[in-house]
Amino acid sequence: FPCMRLLRIRLDDEPELAAQWGVLTVPALLIYLDHRETYRYLRQFSVETVRRDLQRPYSLLFGED
Repeated sequence: FPCMRLLRIRLDDEPELAAQWGVLTVPALLIYLDHRETYRYLRQFSVETVRRDLQRPYSLLFGED
């Protein structure tokens, strides 16, 4: 998904952000599309699940497959 920006935050270093976003466990992956949290994956998730979930909204937003 080349048009998306990735931001990695170490919650051990930023506990205020963890509290703000309600993240109580790691790993956590929060995906924002169009400035809204669209997906939230916690603990166990696969790259394939994320890829499958993002495929349609990504192509609608960015016009790419």
